Amino acid sequence: MYGVIRFLDTDLLGPASLGEDYPKVIKSGIDGESQHHESPKITGPCGIALLFYRAGRMDILEKLLDVKNVQQFDLRARSGVLFYLDVYLHRRGYNVEMGYQSNRTGEEAQHGVRYLIVPDANEQHSQWIPQCTSDLGSLREVVR
Repeated sequence: MYGVIRFLDTDLLGPASLGEDYPKVIKSGIDGESQHHESPKITGPCGIALLFYRAGRMDILEKLLDVKNVQQFDLRARSGVLFYLDVYLHRRGYNVEMGYQSNRTGEEAQHGVRYLIVPDANEQHSQWIPQCTSDLGSLREVVR
């Protein structure tokens, strides 16, 4: 049996019907089986939204999304377990990078996955447009 991905309407992120490049909370459809071939794609922004939603920390997600009032955002999630990878999330202005970091050294992946946040006309919701990372330095380097 295939799971069909469904998204949740939220006050912060808006309706589940927003396009593919918008962060959304995954409501159902993820299980041990494969996803149905007609399911919408699950993207990095959806994973971030789901993480904060499940942790009950939509206030942190709100800060990540607030590109007008919060210019810089950094988060590291450490597992404390050697065989799990720790993750990082950086935002500088409208640029977001997320990836894995070494549990031993703290060194970040070169390079993580990048997105450009593009607010819609009324600035209620924002698309996250994937960016090529092959020729860019780390966002960490930008602030040094």
